[in-house]
Amino acid sequence: MSYTVAKGNQMVDPDDVSPADGVVDLRSDTVTRPSEEMRRAMATAQVGDDVYGEDPTVNRLQKRAGEMFGKEAALFVPTGCMGNLICIKIWTHHGSEVICEERSHVNLYELASMSAIAGCMPRATRGGDDGILTWKQIEAVVRPKIYYDSQTALVCLENTSNMAGGTVYPLGAGTITAVNAFGGLTDFTPSPVARSVGTLSLSAGGSAKMDPDIVACGAVQIVGKAIFTASAV
Repeated sequence: MSYTVAKGNQMVDPDDVSPADGVVDLRSDTVTRPSEEMRRAMATAQVGDDVYGEDPTVNRLQKRAGEMFGKEAALFVPTGCMGNLICIKIWTHHGSEVICEERSHVNLYELASMSAIAGCMPRATRGGDDGILTWKQIEAVVRPKIYYDSQTALVCLENTSNMAGGTVYPLGAGTITAVNAFGGLTDFTPSPVARSVGTLSLSAGGSAKMDPDIVACGAVQIVGKAIFTASAV
């Protein structure tokens, strides 16, 4: 028996699903399969009540994540979708528009929380076959400053691109630099996107530190001086 999954309308035979050996899969942090060492670390991890700040493992994760990205603080949240929503809510108001690639996770697969909870409208635009948006494509959908239009408040760049098979924004493409520069001259916030700590390190050329003030979507979200992370480091 085979069935269709929502992501990309892929036909899947549950009796014939196996991981590919020797392949770095960047589609999503959720396709990562833990090694035996990782399983042992999870089973023997020190635990406590993180609400009271008494979970030493969460405390170390937050401290390490903040150090890696050069931020003052980090906050562990249970899911990447929750981190995305927190970021969108922080940087927008009800009625704002959020520019994103039309196949991006924040647009398609998060229960419409951008609209239902944050009160924002996605302004989806089509990138290339690789899921990568250019500055020209983004600039074309930035709203003009007219009182009767919803206003562009945020730009989300998904990195890596889930529905394009895990493609990464190239360092030389200039999209992130252009969005960041334009955001500094306007009221909207540039939002380069990272799907996991490891992925961000790859997309930043081996360095886990990026200049923009906000990195959103997926497992790691950085807002201002804080990080929201749903991924083990």
